[in-house]
Amino acid sequence: MACQRLKIDPEVSFHTLRHSFASHHANAGTNPNDLKTIGGWNSLNSVERYAHFNKQRLELVVHRVATEA
Repeated sequence: MACQRLKIDPEVSFHTLRHSFASHHANAGTNPNDLKTIGGWNSLNSVERYAHFNKQRLELVVHRVATEA
């Protein structure tokens, strides 16, 4: 199997990689519309399904808003 030869975890799928791609971009602050375009999604709803924010990113956003108010 190709995954074994390349030493890729067989649990990793195309969709796993898309989730990682979207999440890394979302946490780096990539604009959702830009992410939709570069990720090839047809809608922002699709981007929302794939992109997951980590706790540190959410805390940063909350802190930034709290200090601007």
